[in-house]
Amino acid sequence: MKYKVNNVNKQTIDIYTMTNTREEAIWKDAIFIFDSSVLLDLYFLPKNTRTEIYNEIFEKIKKRLWIPAHVKYEYLKNRKKIIKKPITEQYIPLEKDIEKIKNKFNSDILKQIENIINKTKKNDKHPHIEQNEISSYQTKALSFLEETEKFEKEILKQVENAKTDVVNVEQDDDIMDAIVKYFMVGQDFTFEEVLNITKEGKHRFEFKIPPGYGDLYKKEKKGTQIFADLIIWKQILIYAKEKKLPIIFITNDISKDEDWCYINKNKQITSPREELIKEIYDYASTEFWMYNQSQFLYYANKYLKSNIEEKVIENVSAILDNKDLISEISSILFKFDPIGLNFGENTDEYDPEAEAILLRITKETSKKELLDIIFEEFVHFFDINLAGNKNSELYSNITEKIWEILVHNNKIKTKFVRISRARILNELTSLGRDINTCEICGFKANKEKNILEISHIVPLSKGGEHTVSNIQIVCPNCHRKIDKNTPNKT
Repeated sequence: MKYKVNNVNKQTIDIYTMTNTREEAIWKDAIFIFDSSVLLDLYFLPKNTRTEIYNEIFEKIKKRLWIPAHVKYEYLKNRKKIIKKPITEQYIPLEKDIEKIKNKFNSDILKQIENIINKTKKNDKHPHIEQNEISSYQTKALSFLEETEKFEKEILKQVENAKTDVVNVEQDDDIMDAIVKYFMVGQDFTFEEVLNITKEGKHRFEFKIPPGYGDLYKKEKKGTQIFADLIIWKQILIYAKEKKLPIIFITNDISKDEDWCYINKNKQITSPREELIKEIYDYASTEFWMYNQSQFLYYANKYLKSNIEEKVIENVSAILDNKDLISEISSILFKFDPIGLNFGENTDEYDPEAEAILLRITKETSKKELLDIIFEEFVHFFDINLAGNKNSELYSNITEKIWEILVHNNKIKTKFVRISRARILNELTSLGRDINTCEICGFKANKEKNILEISHIVPLSKGGEHTVSNIQIVCPNCHRKIDKNTPNKT
């Protein structure tokens, strides 16, 4: 399909629907415009992967790469803070995991062997076991501990070297060098022009006309920064009119109420908003489409014959998968502001802490463990004096809100296991609990025909666990009262 700008000769096309034929044609001529979110997310990829992207993609389209002036501003504004994020998000958690190996071995295996020895070494009472095999195994275990310590030392040394490489990027920044080498940069707006855009933006955002109205309704930005996406869009429109070529916009900032595009459950862009497609078509007589970063890499392999490995694309997708969740956790930390950083428009100030917390979460994390993780990360990022009191209501509230988000996003598996009533009652009896008496009102049931019921103290829907410590024995009347006063109780 040939793309012509003369309205008389231009072929009639469906500008709202992407087909393979149309997509291939657009990729032949399009200007590729990168958002700051994509440029900044490059710092999370290993340097050799970034180099691969430069060589396999940027080199092939270096005359067709462009960024708006406001994207450059946002990139430079956030660059230094982002550079060190891989340390807090990836290497520090890795160090802790490595250190756990020796600690776990010490606390579990060796102590258990010692316990067996102490229980069996006396030959004047049962149980008595010959010690030769046990001693031999203990010797092997101690030898393995020595190997574990060597392993830990060597791997931590490599981690330290990798952290140094990350820090050195600030002085020798290949991403900034690549931007200078491959990307043309648009002209900035005057402050008066920006103010005029905010006036239009006020009307657009009132009726949720894209792009960027999500920044207003999330209430996390102030001043002209509320209209940052609209400023970028206006700069794209001007450039599109000048070049008269199709525009492909690559962004990872896609989680704000579909204020740029439609996304599927896999966080892939299915299409830009129709208003944007029509606006740029009417203004600049050109076509417009959007991808996130992993989609862009995938289609670069297809249409530019690049050779980006599938695992690289998967890694980029993994970064995108957690961006929304990190943003939600960061927003909670920003709202409660335990360290007192909430002093302006730096609404992403707690992003590193949010990411570090998320990286330590497993499916088996309990609410108490989550509280410990949150507090430990604040101690790590700041210090014990600034972090304050772990047992305060503030940290309890933060933990409760983050817990709800993690459970909702299936990052934590609540311990809901269907255990038979008989087994539960046996466990309660073994703990000395009276299973024939309502633990709320004291009603005593007939042992032969026990009508008492089992109720969760903290509902499963609120993150409660299906364990005896979270179960109470209640009469039907008390159970109804609990259900009535607990919305969405499970």
